[in-house]
Amino acid sequence: MADARDQNDPVTDARRSLGARIQYLRLLADMTQPQLAEAAGFQTQTITKIETAAHKPRFATLVHIAQALNVDLVELFVFEEVPAHDTEKRRELRKLMQLVRECEPRVIRAVRNHARLTLALLSDRER
Repeated sequence: MADARDQNDPVTDARRSLGARIQYLRLLADMTQPQLAEAAGFQTQTITKIETAAHKPRFATLVHIAQALNVDLVELFVFEEVPAHDTEKRRELRKLMQLVRECEPRVIRAVRNHARLTLALLSDRER
């Protein structure tokens, strides 16, 4: 049972945010908890406990999780709001952004132009 202190405890809040962020990044990477656990070298139960804030992960654990998710360690601590109603379209847009995020501007322009051409072709086929 949760202690009354946990309701307003900043450490508990941070642990919950960290768990939610790890879950968000895992889903963004199209990974299951068992897949992340294997890639990071842990048991699935460890990932479950971290994501639900039932475990206080060590720094080294977070380093391994970040590596398994292919993100910088600091990304685990970007506590942005994840929409409660996360639609398939939003998930796919995030995946696309993740894909091109580290690319050079010229590559991003090429991807955008290719997407524009692909959408035009798809639009023509629907007519």
